[in-house]
Amino acid sequence: MRRFDSVFEDIDAYLAETNEGKRDELREQLEPLCFMKRIEHKIQIAWGGPEYGFKLYWDPECKEWVSGLFYWADWFKYEEEPLSPEELDKVLDAYSMDCQLP
Repeated sequence: MRRFDSVFEDIDAYLAETNEGKRDELREQLEPLCFMKRIEHKIQIAWGGPEYGFKLYWDPECKEWVSGLFYWADWFKYEEEPLSPEELDKVLDAYSMDCQLP
């Protein structure tokens, strides 16, 4: 994946640079648009042979659930399926997730 490789080439160049001026220039190129905090809540339905459940993501800044996924894991295999907004609402209601928040 070209973007992935390119970003790590930039990071490696920044970390290896010993000239402070050039290092500052490289640091500016690495500046992110923003830092976003997401809190993951994991609902584990089954454990071992296979494990599956939901991962739900809460945005503490907006104070809302922003996304979720169904995950499934078994011997050397892991899969995730994003939830639609409707599916996310059903999972939130079924597991009373609003009660899990401070």
